[in-house]
Order: sequence, then structure tokens, then C-alpha cells
Amino acid sequence: MLTNFKNWFYDGKTGEAVSRSNNNEDIIIFDPMDVFMFCLFDLNILYGHNIHVGARNEYLEEGMPFQLAVERARERKKAMMEILYRIEEHKELDKA
Repeated sequence: MLTNFKNWFYDGKTGEAVSRSNNNEDIIIFDPMDVFMFCLFDLNILYGHNIHVGARNEYLEEGMPFQLAVERARERKKAMMEILYRIEEHKELDKA
């Protein structure tokens, strides 16, 4: 979904986060909870780049919920992947 990722930023006019690609195509993130729909690959991309919140951190307070949601969603998805991995390991052990 975030192929050719360039950056992401908080849009103070609309109150949304925007992920921009190198082709200048935008993915609008309307609400911080929307990031929970992203796959782990995309969350890792966003996690590796701080959200831009304007000059002099003008929208820091408004933009941070998006950054924090990415961190939480990434942690949860990683934990779920670990649980699935352990389940698969137990299945293999039960077959043996």
C-alpha cells in the first residue's frame, strides 16, 4: 500500500494525516485508528519516519496521535504474528 513512500505529514487544514509517495500520490488517514488497518510492512515504514507536523512543530499536539497509533498498531501486529508463529510451532510438534 505504501509503495514508493516519500513522507507523511499532518495536514492542519483538514485534521488528517497524509502519506505521500514519490509519485505525489496521497493516502489520506482520516483518524489515528485507521492505521490499525495497515499491514505490518506499511506500519514499519511509517514507524521509521516521524510524522511531519509543520514548521516549528506547529501541529505537534494534533499530529502525535497518528504517530502513537502507528507505534501501538505495530506492537500489536508484531505480537499477533508471534502468537500465530507459536501456534504453528505447536501444530508441528503435535504432528511429530
